[in-house]
Amino acid sequence: MAIVLRPNISAIGPAALLPLLVALFMTVLMIANRATAGAAGPWAMQAYLSVTAFRPLVTATLIGHFSGLPRPAMHWPEWHVLARCGVIAFRATIGHLMIYIGTMTAGAATVAPMTYGQLLAAVLLGWLGFCEMPDAIALLGAAVIIGAGLYLRRIGRARERDAAVP
Repeated sequence: MAIVLRPNISAIGPAALLPLLVALFMTVLMIANRATAGAAGPWAMQAYLSVTAFRPLVTATLIGHFSGLPRPAMHWPEWHVLARCGVIAFRATIGHLMIYIGTMTAGAATVAPMTYGQLLAAVLLGWLGFCEMPDAIALLGAAVIIGAGLYLRRIGRARERDAAVP
């Protein structure tokens, strides 16, 4: 991920590391999904995830509010902003349910490569929306990500095969 993004901390600041943090948390989510498989149904796991995420989000909000740092003026959003947030929340819930069900039945090593469609979508959006194509370094980073994922999938399938043999 770092090869693809080449985060420039001096130009962007610490925010350049946020995509790496998101990738780390997504990895932890997939592993946690697999570890809790069978403990509860998909809807219960979604509720647990929401309750778990609620605490750090509220804490971060309160720290930001009382930190004394300059912040933009806050106001109640218009209806279309709330509607968009609702659509995003709905899609994220369905997406997590699908990931949970996939990792519950097949394992994280099998489900993770399915997210590589995001790489293809990013390239297509960059090309169609911004007339930009990835350079050689970004393509190398994408190849490393995909190669590592496929390697993990291969190892996962070998373990499943070995476990199935009596």
